[in-house]
Amino acid sequence: DIMIILRQFHSVFSIPQGLPPVRPHDHSISLLPDTTPVKVRLYRYPFSYKAKIEKIVQELLQDGLIQHSTNPFSSPVILVKKFFYDIHIYSNTWVDHLGHLKTILGLMQQHQLHVKLAKCVFGTSQIAYLGHMVSSRGVFMDPDKVSAIINWPPPRTLKQLHGFLGLTSYYCRFIRNYASLASSLHSLLQNDAFGWNTTTQMAFEKLKQAISQALVLSLPDFTMPFELETDASSVGVGAILSERKHNTWC
Repeated sequence: DIMIILRQFHSVFSIPQGLPPVRPHDHSISLLPDTTPVKVRLYRYPFSYKAKIEKIVQELLQDGLIQHSTNPFSSPVILVKKFFYDIHIYSNTWVDHLGHLKTILGLMQQHQLHVKLAKCVFGTSQIAYLGHMVSSRGVFMDPDKVSAIINWPPPRTLKQLHGFLGLTSYYCRFIRNYASLASSLHSLLQNDAFGWNTTTQMAFEKLKQAISQALVLSLPDFTMPFELETDASSVGVGAILSERKHNTWC
């Protein structure tokens, strides 16, 4: 069924030729009276941008979207690659999902929007999103990120420690007592000198072990009661929002 829909909207997955079409929306900048022209100093752009910028400018000129100007307002060219990050289509049933997919692809075809087929995933029961895996079971950590943390070598510099804590703190919601486990490691960041010792090594290993045993966060059911558990110590504060499902708090 999905293959039939994809073939029906094959143009959405084709490589676009030329510039996007003119959209039915005009944008303008309203200037205050007697506004002084803004002139920004020119600067060199990387040589790798040269051919791309010249190609884009030539296409814009040929399509009549821009013209040569002597306007007193000026600013350097800024090359920014445009992209639409993610489109997620989720449904309660397979039949609904096929209908939703057909609707979205139809709108994209109508407005001449394109996606890369190699980066698409269809008909899956779980997806990777912002470093997490999301499924009907709940939300859990991306296995690739977990593997990276578990295999992280002991830091030798503050920069390496920053990197490790930056990654683990992103998943702190999955780790009970995260603040306490990482306390001695965070203390190192407050000093200019990097003093790795037995205590910090033990905290480092315990934190990696906790990451490897992290649980799945259940999706909330707002028709059921919640229980809030709080805790605090001299090195951290924490809270857990739980919900009773099947006679178990989760």
